Amino acid sequence: MLTKEVLSQRFSTFAENECKGSSELYQFLALEIAQDDDLLELCTNTLNGQPVPNLLFGAVHYLLLRGNEHKLKDFYPSIVG
Repeated sequence: MLTKEVLSQRFSTFAENECKGSSELYQFLALEIAQDDDLLELCTNTLNGQPVPNLLFGAVHYLLLRGNEHKLKDFYPSIVG
């Protein structure tokens, strides 16, 4: 199981290496998640080898596409057009 410290670093690295210049939304969210103990705790339930930031963002996007109401949906072009 990954520790919150390791996960925090993964989200920070994801923000810098994967999102910078391509997704301001995911870059912002990844940096915020890297500092959020509750979300990092949730992410400790992933399996070894899983790309945790991708998995979390994919799950959130999926739930929003299914119609779950959350203020985040306003920032997803695939939902609001």
